[in-house]
Amino acid sequence: MIRLAQSAAARSWQQESHVEFLTEGVLRSTNRCLSASKRDGNCVRIKEITWKPDHWRFLQIKGDLGKIYYKLYSEIGLPYDTLGAVMSVTPVNWQRQGKWFCSEHMAHGRDMKKPHRQTPGKLYRSLISEGAREIRL
Repeated sequence: MIRLAQSAAARSWQQESHVEFLTEGVLRSTNRCLSASKRDGNCVRIKEITWKPDHWRFLQIKGDLGKIYYKLYSEIGLPYDTLGAVMSVTPVNWQRQGKWFCSEHMAHGRDMKKPHRQTPGKLYRSLISEGAREIRL
């Protein structure tokens, strides 16, 4: 399951501003999550998050969640890519090896083409078009 933040002030100029991968199969009021985060150590990390339901949308995604988890988990500790996140919304094709921003990291975990071009909003729309369904807390 992937969660996406909703924020009117998103840096990507879209409603969604952040993506997390829930490491547990059941959505609870608090879940353990994996993502690249500038706020939490400026790296790929695992963190317990207590949800504010009005700030998050939750998607049930298709695919081998175990495979996605292990791919993402293997990158814990790698640095956050601030410049890559900024460049993802420009026409410049910019990718930095060994650094991740949240939506790029998730797209990489799903083996999507050009993960560095995925903003949280683009990723959300891609997952919906692949058959992901939104669920509520």
